[in-house]
Amino acid sequence: MDESARGPERGIAPALLLVGLATAAALLWPAAAPLQGWIDGAPWRPATPLLVAAGLSLAALPFLLGRAGTGHSAAAPLAAAMALASLAAARLVPLDALLLGTVGLAGAFLARSRARIAALVPGLDALPDPILVVAAEGTIRAANAPARRLLGAPLVGRPIGRYLPALAESEARARLALRGAAVELEAVHESSRPLPVEVRIAANGDGWVVRLQEVGERHRERERMERLAWHDPLTGLPNRRLLEDRTGQALVHAERHRQGLALMLLDLDRFKEVNDTLGHQVGDLLLQQVAERLGGPLRRTDTLARLGGDEFAVLLAPPTGLETACRVAERLVEALVAPFWVDGSRLEVGVSIGVALFPDHGHDLATLLEQADAAMYKAKRERLGFAVCNAEQPDSTRRRLQMRHDLRTALERGELALLFQPKVAADARAVLGVEALLRWPHPELGLLEPAEFLPVVEQTGLGAPLAVWTLNACLEEQRRWRQAGFDLPVAVNLAPACLKLAELPQLVRLALSRWDTPADRLLLEVTETAVLADLDAALPMLETLAGIGCELSLDEFGAGRSSLVHLPRLAIHEVKIPRELVGAMETEPASRVVVRSLIRLAHGLGRRAVATGVERESDAARLATMRCDQLQGFLFGRPMGGEALIAMLRERAPPSIGPPRR
Repeated sequence: MDESARGPERGIAPALLLVGLATAAALLWPAAAPLQGWIDGAPWRPATPLLVAAGLSLAALPFLLGRAGTGHSAAAPLAAAMALASLAAARLVPLDALLLGTVGLAGAFLARSRARIAALVPGLDALPDPILVVAAEGTIRAANAPARRLLGAPLVGRPIGRYLPALAESEARARLALRGAAVELEAVHESSRPLPVEVRIAANGDGWVVRLQEVGERHRERERMERLAWHDPLTGLPNRRLLEDRTGQALVHAERHRQGLALMLLDLDRFKEVNDTLGHQVGDLLLQQVAERLGGPLRRTDTLARLGGDEFAVLLAPPTGLETACRVAERLVEALVAPFWVDGSRLEVGVSIGVALFPDHGHDLATLLEQADAAMYKAKRERLGFAVCNAEQPDSTRRRLQMRHDLRTALERGELALLFQPKVAADARAVLGVEALLRWPHPELGLLEPAEFLPVVEQTGLGAPLAVWTLNACLEEQRRWRQAGFDLPVAVNLAPACLKLAELPQLVRLALSRWDTPADRLLLEVTETAVLADLDAALPMLETLAGIGCELSLDEFGAGRSSLVHLPRLAIHEVKIPRELVGAMETEPASRVVVRSLIRLAHGLGRRAVATGVERESDAARLATMRCDQLQGFLFGRPMGGEALIAMLRERAPPSIGPPRR
């Protein structure tokens, strides 16, 4: 048997011996009566042996209980005091010795108790939960660091009722300990702030051990665990498990009310290239941005989930039909067209979407997922953006998607075209410059004007590639004119999407440098509508472009919302009067008044006035009378190619045509 097993037995044996001696003394005491005079001259009493036996037995009691491991150490001082009292009653111990002995025993026990508590505190501090050790009378003997932080006080030596009023009475502590279960109580912080806590209490020798847990923290932990079970940790979106749960509920609702719903599978295009090239950390950041954008076109009742990797799913809650599903799918495709900026890198990813409808393509989640997956691969294979299971997209949608694909291809292959239209002085009719007009010779749809394909540019994030191509193509053509002896400034129309490009000024600088073109020979045109759509962004952009040295033109001034209030703040050099107003001057006196007012306004602000859409000689003469600066329209030349422009210039004027450089 080891030492730990023999320890209690060694403690019990002396105590039993002491009890035996007490019993023997009680039995043999009459025989020892003649000795009573020797013992302090005490008179003989019949109760004396019983008192001695009781005293010795009580003295042995704490050893029996304590050594046996019962934990009743609190009985030691009481039993010792009672033993001394019994001996004093038997006249074996003087009264003053009784008092001194009792005080000494109490002091020794208190010192022993304090030492035991002091040894316990370091261990308590290592525990994560707030722990209090409370004495029987309700004083806090020890408190670990989490408890001190929770209640905001040192705690030791203070009554437990100060911080847990419900435990102020010992009976309440006993009842709670007997229950064994945790209960929610209201604690009081040192600042008197109420603090909901969960309390467990257990008996510990002559006192109690109280464990606390802040209810708010517990609830937050529970919510965190539940969220992890139902949501994707990277994006915070619902995971597959939550998608399945919501889809199941939506199917029951849709079937009961005879409504439709849609399930979409989304797979990112070119995401693998990002992961392989820039690493998984950048890929994770990109996925977070993608998740944020995809949530934009959805309703509150819809569910966007991440299934894993670069695969997402969308549940369009009932009622949802084919038309609604196609419209949402198209918006989802458009949401990812604009480039992403991650850690300073410009990243472009697309998305392929497969759409399956209930009840047309399946009545359960597994079938709908399978059908949507097949449609998604069709969209990816044919580069459609999205595809509907066993169905054709509406003609308008299919045309937009096809145009988006074709425009990207045309830019990559340089298949767009530029035409040029001269701008002449209103008085002498000398050619002062040209405007570049973008055209797209589509293989199936014919020659498309900007109004037919610029909306696609807005939706697909092709603003930067289009600006790069247009600037380089115009400046390359302009260099040919200079080589032929015609130093003409060229005006380039900027698509509204270009004003949102932070890199636009740098693109302009690079193009000017590449073709060795002075900045004042490049005029950048923006429409009034594009400027007013985001004035806060447009103002600094125009100032930056003007700072490069380029001239700026405000096109279609007065055709939309009036920008008279903002016109003085715009860093522009000329104002272009819309063709609608110019064409109406012949028959509408009011239009003539408006045109004259716009010309005077431009001059008053130090800007040039340029009239567009001039097709009649009478209009040209009237505009010259109004002191309009420049004219542009079919009267002076239809849009033409670069070579045709040079030929026309040679017929009309000698080389070195154009305004002087600033």
